[in-house]
Amino acid sequence: MRQGRGSRGKPAPEPAEAPTIVTPVFLGGNGRSPQHNWKLPVLEEILEPGTDMDPSGAIIREQVEIIEHTLESFGAPATVVEINQGPTITQFGVEPSFLTMRNGKRTKVKVGKIAGLADDLTLALHAQSIRIQAPVPGKGYVGIEVPNPAKALVSLRDVMETAAFGKLKSPCASAWGKTWPGSPSWLIWPACPTCSSREPPAPVNPSASTPSSPACCCSTPPTSSKW
Repeated sequence: MRQGRGSRGKPAPEPAEAPTIVTPVFLGGNGRSPQHNWKLPVLEEILEPGTDMDPSGAIIREQVEIIEHTLESFGAPATVVEINQGPTITQFGVEPSFLTMRNGKRTKVKVGKIAGLADDLTLALHAQSIRIQAPVPGKGYVGIEVPNPAKALVSLRDVMETAAFGKLKSPCASAWGKTWPGSPSWLIWPACPTCSSREPPAPVNPSASTPSSPACCCSTPPTSSKW
């Protein structure tokens, strides 16, 4: 007998593949086997330290003598009372001294007189340019900012080893560098889903001033956020 059209045999459907189950990797103890415990590496073993442009301080001492001698020679004696050294610029805090007038009275050197000697200080220090902040807000001195003869290399390790960065409790803190007074600079990412802290970020300047800046900006956040 002839078989009807509906009686033709159809191929059996292929069985579905079983889903692949990935074994999760646990961080921490929680009673699991030791091979699942992960420890952060030591910073000294994976990161290189930065370079100091004047480890002995000889250049700073020489600049202090030049500043004080130059101001005194122009009739504006002053004393360097504070030094804030940064990677590229050093600020010398200069406190005006007193002058003895002909009538015997003592008067303090005017701030404007020190600020007017900017060109003479630039020439004496052999600097390309200097900046005078007269006076520094909240301070009792005049700030003379002088470019360093050699720029220091600030590494990621230098920032992460500072006490200020170590006190941060946020897991989303990323090291960025150092400000001109030499203070560490970091950023707290606000969009981090695990970040619940309200720690204020330090001032940062992620602008690309050198060809390597974009690479540093991209690599330092994921590296420092692991600590």
